[in-house]
Amino acid sequence: MTIDNSSNLIEKLQTMFKNLLKASLLKVTQGRCSLVIKHCNENTFSPGDLGRFIDRLKVEGYKTKLVFVDYLDTMIPTTSVFGNAKEYDTQGQIVQELRSLSRIHGIPIISPTQNQRDSEDSTKMQSNRLIGRLNCRCKNPLIR
Repeated sequence: MTIDNSSNLIEKLQTMFKNLLKASLLKVTQGRCSLVIKHCNENTFSPGDLGRFIDRLKVEGYKTKLVFVDYLDTMIPTTSVFGNAKEYDTQGQIVQELRSLSRIHGIPIISPTQNQRDSEDSTKMQSNRLIGRLNCRCKNPLIR
């Protein structure tokens, strides 16, 4: 059996996933809620882009009630504040921008990024090495 890497297969999988997601959402919300998924390439999407996307949805008749951002380290800041930007500082800037965006639009913005246990040790220098991925032993999700 050969694996077909064509765009046709990708389209079929995307359609199947979208239909499954719509059916699941419809069953849970009974048509009272919509889910909008925005895909962005890594290191190209900023909180400013998210704000414009929320505004566009509002113009299209959607009322955004909640935003999930999966993962912060794949975003970029809207503007560059730090001349010698360290990754940890850059992500701090992104978090501050998302907090402001949350206040402006009156919605929670949640990032499921998880910290490793070592991040709870206040004697250690904080860095992105303390951010876990799917296979880490994580205590609690970090909600921002």
